[in-house]
Amino acid sequence: MDTLTNKQGRVKLELPLGGQEIEIRVPRNRWDKGISSFHWLYITPMLKEVKIVLPKPAKVQGFVRYEDGTPAVNAEVKMNLLSREGGERILSEPSLNIRTDKKGNFNFATVPPGRFVLSASDGTYYRERFLTVREGETIQVAITLPIPSKRQVVGEVKLPSGEPADGAAIVMLGKTLFSDSQGHFEFHCSPGEEAIFFWLPGKGAAWRWLTIPPSKEPLSLSVTLENGGVTGQLVDEQGQPIKMAVVKLSRAGFYFTGLLASHTDENGRFTISPVPSGKWQLLVEGNPSAQLPHLLPALVKEVNVPSNEVVDVGTLKVSSKVGRIVGRVEFPPDFGSREGEWEVKISLCLPQKLWLRDVYLSRPNFECSLPAPGVYWLLAQGGGWSSGLQKVVVPETGGQVSVNLPLKRAGSIKVTVRSAKTDKPVPADVYVVTADGLEIAYSFSDCEGEAWLENIPPGEYFLRVWKPLHRIAKVPVTVKAGEVTEAKVTLEPKE
Repeated sequence: MDTLTNKQGRVKLELPLGGQEIEIRVPRNRWDKGISSFHWLYITPMLKEVKIVLPKPAKVQGFVRYEDGTPAVNAEVKMNLLSREGGERILSEPSLNIRTDKKGNFNFATVPPGRFVLSASDGTYYRERFLTVREGETIQVAITLPIPSKRQVVGEVKLPSGEPADGAAIVMLGKTLFSDSQGHFEFHCSPGEEAIFFWLPGKGAAWRWLTIPPSKEPLSLSVTLENGGVTGQLVDEQGQPIKMAVVKLSRAGFYFTGLLASHTDENGRFTISPVPSGKWQLLVEGNPSAQLPHLLPALVKEVNVPSNEVVDVGTLKVSSKVGRIVGRVEFPPDFGSREGEWEVKISLCLPQKLWLRDVYLSRPNFECSLPAPGVYWLLAQGGGWSSGLQKVVVPETGGQVSVNLPLKRAGSIKVTVRSAKTDKPVPADVYVVTADGLEIAYSFSDCEGEAWLENIPPGEYFLRVWKPLHRIAKVPVTVKAGEVTEAKVTLEPKE
């Protein structure tokens, strides 16, 4: 139901007994009075009136400059919400977005409390920073962009036959362009590294990590597409074909999984093409039209695709036995003044160490559907607390398993990543890994080389830091309850 508050901010609702999620929308032009938010209420016969206090907005101000000190005029500045801070979960409003003035200054006057990625771009260069915004505060931020250059990337895309690839898509994070009738393409790019996927349906595909050193000379690139593929059949335990399941190919560092996907047909068969050569992970997902009673992806097979060859993986049996974990998060007395003011994230790890995350909104009881029997790990995190890893075994017959997740005080890790060659900050992927190889937390370092990983259970871990064209760094860390552990990581470029 939808209804409006009166001039006194009051509203009358008739709600069924039990847990209810109340969504309060405040027009953006009135966010100076309070921020749109969700609130969790438990309705009982004795509950007659509830007072809800909206989060107060914060201010984020600053400037964008180039390395020589000149202002970056009309640069785009965005704030994308990662998670809300402490209080209620913020609505999925569009990202905050403004442009700098003639002096390079910007001012976000009404910002929800939470954890953000603040980014600035002049159309050629892009920099981002993590930012924790607390209710009612004012934050000053400075972002420095490289001095503009005229570096261009020009090249050609060829079919496996050597002929020009007309209309091939050149896909990068944030933009897509197409080759002309001669297979030529051209774009501007910041010095650094760029993941690029070249794709022409039915003709071929290629994937490149492109290193772009600073220079005024254009960088030339020639790419030949590969027309490999993966085909096979999915069946259930009785050998019956599984229809309309989603089959995908993925691998580490590959951001374009949606382009390498297919559905099974009436006979359970699938074909993914074109596929670049290399080692891939074959993932299967159910959907409402499939017999699979789950929507979670399961790793089925590792596939090595040679150049311009189609690999038949044969008949793959996918379990339709459904497991279910039901449990309860046990909140400590000092977790918060009201459970409804907090958010806890339940993380589920598949037997193949593939993490799936389900946002859990301060409800003591929860349940998770499982794609198959096996050994799983659960982790509850939020508000500076964590349950620690809980191992759960779902039998081959499927069924329901019960578990309790008591929350205890967690710690945080502040990571600084720098280049061994230049000693400059490095943006990189940062993982917290257990001795068994489970990745329990992930973040990425910003333009200052800093990454924060929060709600980590106390214990001994390794930081695994990865960046394309660099050697993987592995650094041991010890996390203590209620403390911030600082770690410095140096990345060595590959020769």
